[in-house]
Amino acid sequence: MKKKIITGVLVVMIILMSLITLTPNAFAANHSNSYYNSYIPDRFELTYENETEDHIYQAYYGDDYYSSITLSAWKYTTNRKPYSQTDLDEHIQMIKNVYNETNTSTLTGISGSMIELNGVKGYQVTYTTNIYNTAFGYRVFELRSDHYDYTLELDGHASHLNSSEFNQVINSFIMKDTTTKSRGIPFTDVASNAWYYNAAKYSYTNNIISGYNAYTFGPEDNLTRGQLVTILWRMEGSPKVTGTSKFPDVQDSSQYYFKAVKWATDNKIVSGYNNGKFGPEDNITREQLAVMLNKFAKYNKKNVSVSKELSSFKDARKVSDYAVNQMKWAVGAGVITGNSDGTLNPLGTATRAEVAAMLEKYCKKVGR
Repeated sequence: MKKKIITGVLVVMIILMSLITLTPNAFAANHSNSYYNSYIPDRFELTYENETEDHIYQAYYGDDYYSSITLSAWKYTTNRKPYSQTDLDEHIQMIKNVYNETNTSTLTGISGSMIELNGVKGYQVTYTTNIYNTAFGYRVFELRSDHYDYTLELDGHASHLNSSEFNQVINSFIMKDTTTKSRGIPFTDVASNAWYYNAAKYSYTNNIISGYNAYTFGPEDNLTRGQLVTILWRMEGSPKVTGTSKFPDVQDSSQYYFKAVKWATDNKIVSGYNNGKFGPEDNITREQLAVMLNKFAKYNKKNVSVSKELSSFKDARKVSDYAVNQMKWAVGAGVITGNSDGTLNPLGTATRAEVAAMLEKYCKKVGR
């Protein structure tokens, strides 16, 4: 642990004694590398960086040099467990020991808690000091993904970061690694307390919706028609298809959705727009989703006779004529439950999180 902990006491003492000369480098406010992404306020500049194949350490200093933001990621090769309360207690005790060994500074307050920051579990330690009669505050985040230990530390003079800057830094700190060991799901952009966590986990463990990459699910992104058809095709085991597509906007066989659209068309799961196009890049609407799932259920010979009137929903009249029966089925089957405000929002787009939730309900209530 010691190799990762940034000793703020020494940094501040060195700064106060003016024994170093800093040579700032220009950098973007939204900083990204292969380990993580983080917002850095404009008045902070990169003053030191060390990067190897399995480690990165970066230090940014504010324009007054009395404050700093440090970030690091260390790859570990042993099978390490998620951070625990014991790790937090040891960290706090280590800080206390450091200040007990010096007579130039005092520890005026310290606290810590187990946390989850942006989809990664770990802990945080907050402490304040008095160094040469100057107050300094520190906040350290220790986070552990499947393969890396991450550290984010913000420290310096009590006024070094305003609340807006501080929130931007910690809220933008995104770890680029999976978190399956500690959270049962790899995606760092799906928090454990998110309403869609269980749906995203179900979609992942049942190979229904894959992420953009190993650690990104994109829950708030809209789902396109091409993506939905591809999901259904994969749920069927990616059946082989032959021939050409009837849709003029689905002719490129190298597109990820080409085979899926061809399969869905052959099996009457999709029929396209009145203009003859399919619109693979169009965001799918909630009523389109209901129609496709209904036809997908019929294709799999599921019972689609259940139906429920839509009159209880405030916007029931907004459901397009072609989708009314399928929407009644979706509501009756429990695939679509409506919004908390008593609406169906049939023409509204569906996010990846919303689709994951609907597909989970479909699989559990209708059957995969």
